[in-house]
This record gives sequence, structure tokens and C-alpha cells, in this order.
Amino acid sequence: MKYLIYTLFFMSSDADTNVIETASYNPGPKIEINNNEISFWSSRLSTAPMTGAYKLKLAQSYEKHFHLTGDILSLTEAEELYRSCIFEGSLDHTPALLALSQNLITQHRFCEAYEAISQAESLGRDMDKVHLIKYDIEQELGIESSLNVDNINIDILIRQAKNADADGDLVQAIKYMMTARSAAYDANNRELMLWTTTNLAEFMGHNGNIETSLELLGEVLAMDPSNWYAYKLMAWIEYSHYNDPNSALSMISEIMLNRQSPELLLMSAEIAESIGLSSEIYEDRFLKLAQQPKYGRLYNMDIAEILLRKDWDDRIEGLALMKEEYEHRATPEVAALLAFAYAQNGGIIAARELLFREVYEQTYEPVPILLMLEVLKEYEDYHDYFRSHLSDTAFELGPKKSKLISNWLG
Repeated sequence: MKYLIYTLFFMSSDADTNVIETASYNPGPKIEINNNEISFWSSRLSTAPMTGAYKLKLAQSYEKHFHLTGDILSLTEAEELYRSCIFEGSLDHTPALLALSQNLITQHRFCEAYEAISQAESLGRDMDKVHLIKYDIEQELGIESSLNVDNINIDILIRQAKNADADGDLVQAIKYMMTARSAAYDANNRELMLWTTTNLAEFMGHNGNIETSLELLGEVLAMDPSNWYAYKLMAWIEYSHYNDPNSALSMISEIMLNRQSPELLLMSAEIAESIGLSSEIYEDRFLKLAQQPKYGRLYNMDIAEILLRKDWDDRIEGLALMKEEYEHRATPEVAALLAFAYAQNGGIIAARELLFREVYEQTYEPVPILLMLEVLKEYEDYHDYFRSHLSDTAFELGPKKSKLISNWLG
């Protein structure tokens, strides 16, 4: 639901400038520094193979490489180093277990992440951080949990913002994220400054305040020209708000020169289709890349949805994937896609039962609600429910899906 945010202390009155034209995405220098870090710590580790501190430093450098380039093998290399620290080291394993759990979250291996954080919890050290990570994993697994808000800090504020957004209260989400952003700037924590500003920009986009969103994204890229996610959001705004798909595709292509991110192919597929190009070319490239064993479970949901919109044999494979995913985490988002899988394979009764049991009035997220609409679009008694939850979601869903909503709901 969209609300009007009247003032932002960091905006000027004449902020309606073309930030996109002046934005610069240039990860090259940061990638070079990171490559030197990897070489340095690899060399140090080769001289002292059992030194846990060197392993941790090298693992962190590999993770930086993944976040810069999308190279999944860097992420799994970091995982192996963290595990080596845990199994071979004699010092406190808490830092390695915390890092391992976050690494596994990134890989969407949430059950293994839960095991790692539970092991860290049993050690009894750094418990504030342990409980925050455990809370994040429980949210991904659909386990009911609550935040300890006795001592409000940036980490708590960020999670409160995410919770408010998930509950459909965008105004409160923005307030929390603005407070978290101010705290990050007060603490001069560059990493959190970038993270909170990018997420606030995304919230502002959802709220329809595109100019503010672009100003914030421009601020992020001025601080960190390697921030591919901020540049991707700008490309999405070019496509979904300014109706300039060619510019958006060009921006995505810039990112893909340095970044191996299968999800960028999906974004390209939608944009290409809007200008009369074949989306299947991009989708097939996505499947060929994302189905490689090295990506594990990371793109199972995206793979399944593509397969479920293809021929019968592909739909059967998509249903099997979603059953497997649902066994790992029975969240409303996963349940919605599983229900869609049932429907696409002729199981409309099973689909309806699952939707009304685990998705209807269980989430405010537009993606699962849109899937529910696709299955239940003939049920006019529920059209008001869908209208109330899917109005003003154009920024998040994009023009193609917004058009589908209009066609289905009238």
C-alpha cells in the first residue's frame, strides 16, 4: 500500500535531476584491490597452513569477491575455509560459525545455516549477534520468532524495518530505515551507510517517491561505484517508471560485464519482451547457468517458475522442485509457488487448499499474492482482496505484471 511521505531531511527542493545519466558504475578498482587481498592472504596461509586467523581473512576476501563479481565459486571457497577453521582450529569457533551461517544464508542453504548458528549459540559467546542471525534464519524457514527490542541498535532497526514492510506498513518501514540510516551515519559505519541508504531507496520506490529513490541511489554510487545493486535499481526505474527499456537493458549489460548474476538475465528477459524481443533467449541462458551444480539451491524458485510455464514435462520437473523447496521452508512465498505448481499440473483443488491454508491473509508480499491471483482469478468474490493488496505495486512488480493484474481484475 502506498502512502505519501511529506518530508525527508536529506532532500533538496530541486532534486528532480537526471541522476541516472550522471551515475557511474565502475567496480574495476575495487575488484583489483580485492584480487590483491586474495593473493596476499593466500600467500600468508601457504606459509602457515594451520593458522585460523589467515583462513578467516582469506575467506572474507573470497566473500568480498563474490559480492563484487557474483562468482559463486568464491562463496563456496569461503565456506570451505570457514569449515576448516571450525574443524581444525583450537581457538573460539564463534566467529567462524557466525560467518559460516551467513555464508549459507547467502547460498539459500537455510537448514544448514540453522545448524551452524545453533552450534554458535551453544558456545555462549557474542550472543547478541548470534540471536540476530538466528532470527534471520528463522524468518527464512518460516519459524515463528521475535526480536529482542530491549536495546535498540542499528541491527534491530533494520530488522524492524523489514518486518514492517513484510506486514504491509510501508510508512513505518521507512521510518525505521531512516532512523537506522541516521544511526549508521552517526557511527560512520560505511558498510551500513551504504546498506541502509540502498534499502531506503528501494522503500521509497515502492512508495512511489521515485525522485527521492534516485537521489539515494546516486548517493550510494557516489560512495561506492562498485555497488551493482544500486545500479540495477536505477535500471529498473528506467524500465518501470520512465519507460526506457533500451536504456535499462544497456545498464544491465554494463553490470554483466563484471558480474556473473543469473538473476540479471531474468530481468533482461522481461525488459526485452516489452520491446518485442524474445524473452526465451534470456530465460534459456538463465536456466543453463542457474541449473549448474555450483549454484546449489540458490535459484530453485526462479528455475521452478520458468519450468512451470513451459511444456508438460518441464512442469512436472517444476512441481518436483517446489515440493523439495517446501520441505525445506514452508513460508507463504514458497507455498504460493507450490500451489501454482499444483495448478499448472492439473491439481487445482490441491492448489486452492494450500493457498487458503498458508497464503491467503498470511502475507502482504505482492509476488505470492499475484501467484494466488493467477490461480484464483476466476473467483470474483476475492477480487477486492486482490485489489487492496496489489494496488500501487507497479514499482515492485513492473509493467508486465501490472498489466496482467489490470486484465485479470478489470
